[in-house]
Amino acid sequence: MNEHRQELKKLEGILERCGADPRHWPQAERTALLAFIKSDERARALLHEARALANLLDAAPLARDTGRLKSGILDAIGNLPQEPAETTVIAFPKPALRAQNTAGRWGVAALLAASLLIGIWVGAAGFAETLVRAPLEVAGMDLGDQISPDYVGGISTDEELL
Repeated sequence: MNEHRQELKKLEGILERCGADPRHWPQAERTALLAFIKSDERARALLHEARALANLLDAAPLARDTGRLKSGILDAIGNLPQEPAETTVIAFPKPALRAQNTAGRWGVAALLAASLLIGIWVGAAGFAETLVRAPLEVAGMDLGDQISPDYVGGISTDEELL
């Protein structure tokens, strides 16, 4: 299967470089490629496409008045304005300014790390139930003993967990 793909790629390359006429193909590869084309349907389709393209290019009319086209292009170039066009420059911040902007991000990261440490300390010290109960009491919601360990998140105050 791999050899088949390699032969197809080789045929495609020859058709692109040399065209559909086998007389223009390299002598060393011509016989093997013609035998491959006879035995493979995809190779025959590639050759058919290359021949159709060659016929189309042969039927295309040639450009006749190239001198007039050339002088028209040169005249158009000569009529271009010699002054540079106005441009809009996008000013990117200097590297030093970018460094100042990233320095502010460390403060945010430090606050997040501190809140994580406080959360771990509160959980390990057993203050979780008190911290949950206090806002509820401030809101006037006296739940009494209804706060279960499940509501608190199952936090245990056992020192074995540490």
